[in-house]
Amino acid sequence: MRQKIVALLWPSGSGKSTQEKLFIEQWFVKPTNYTTRDPRPTDVGYEYISPEEFLEKRSQGLIPVHTEIYGNYYGFATSDDPKVIYVVDGNGLVQLQQFCEEKKSELFSVFLALSPDECKTRMIARGDPSEKIQQRLLADADLNYTRAMCTILVDARKSILEVFNEIDILYQSS
Repeated sequence: MRQKIVALLWPSGSGKSTQEKLFIEQWFVKPTNYTTRDPRPTDVGYEYISPEEFLEKRSQGLIPVHTEIYGNYYGFATSDDPKVIYVVDGNGLVQLQQFCEEKKSELFSVFLALSPDECKTRMIARGDPSEKIQQRLLADADLNYTRAMCTILVDARKSILEVFNEIDILYQSS
């Protein structure tokens, strides 16, 4: 069976973590997510490794999707599972496209569209600190160019389940 990879891209506050959980509950595998930063009390799903380990794994091709944010490395391991889900930024999508071409995997990328004002409202509602909200909104400003690279664009103003069902139907028909 040919591997089919779903890449989720969208701004902070648009529901990507919730959508990712729904995909995993249904039928997808999330590959190991590595980071070199210090653990946070609320973290879930990271494997913490040294920068040296990270760079070694990356050089061996074991971390095909990676980025550096605020001096820390983040990246996803490879996976042989037939259905894999990644939450990535624009740079991660480019890397994932290259990885899929090399491995002859199919890529289904989703951009969840939500205005910056709506993202800000959601981040405030979930209790994010105001300085983090501003930082995330500025970082997300470069996502506009990413929309054109995605397979589909979904309106995130819908309910969580409506968004998931729309993505699922489009994925199944692709």
